[in-house]
Amino acid sequence: MIDNKDKVYGKSFVIFGGDVQIINSVERMLLFAGATVQAATTAREGLSSIKSVHPDAIIIDDTVSDMEMDEVIADLQADESSKLIPLIMITSVRTSDDYKKMFLVGEQHYLVHTEFDAMTLVLLVESILRNKNNDGSTEIFDFSEEVIDEPHPAVVETVRLLVVEDDPLLRNLLSIRLQKSGITHQFCHAGDKALEQILDFKPTVVILDLMLPGMNGMDVLDEVRKRDDIKDLPVIIFSNKDDDAERMRAKSLGVDNFLVKATTDLGTLISLILSYGK
Repeated sequence: MIDNKDKVYGKSFVIFGGDVQIINSVERMLLFAGATVQAATTAREGLSSIKSVHPDAIIIDDTVSDMEMDEVIADLQADESSKLIPLIMITSVRTSDDYKKMFLVGEQHYLVHTEFDAMTLVLLVESILRNKNNDGSTEIFDFSEEVIDEPHPAVVETVRLLVVEDDPLLRNLLSIRLQKSGITHQFCHAGDKALEQILDFKPTVVILDLMLPGMNGMDVLDEVRKRDDIKDLPVIIFSNKDDDAERMRAKSLGVDNFLVKATTDLGTLISLILSYGK
């Protein structure tokens, strides 16, 4: 059994700020890693979530407009339940030194807004969780979920995975986990390149996004099913598009599984991939 006390999986987070793109990208990665996330675009809503959830860590983008950051910090520091929760500040206006003067207690970390990268932030989150538990662990960026049985090496060796996905954040996250699982894999960044890469790489299973440059995922699936040499290739649609019309068309094209990114954790996805090696 894997010990998850320093992992993102199963932890809770509150994230709020004015930059919707940042909030959405971090929320998506944490949810996909199996965390519980309360996200907001106002400081008042974020502070309310902190008091009700008491998260493992707080992430604040300081571009919120409904409150001054001085007020936000004062609120956090005045509350016994929140003042010691580790906090990451994505700062756009002040320097970290300016903010540090406002904190009396607690642990704070800072990232520059203009240089923000979601992967860097999640690495920092895991480092904070590791230090919080103070167990001397040297594991870095392990989003592994709790499992009882490790996959047999013979099963892993029979899997060749092609991931057709254009989102760089998701590709990075998947790449790290697939490497740890020992699964042979490649990535394809565009729909119009997918068929060529399938024929060249000869995967045993394909993960296919629907929203892709060049050609959408459903048309890629249609092309696969038209070719006698690959028509039976297992395809897992992995997308945030989730409506009855898409599911019905995918079913008519013989899709093997249809997973929604926002509600699927890494453990479920990896287990499904490995099931095609049995």
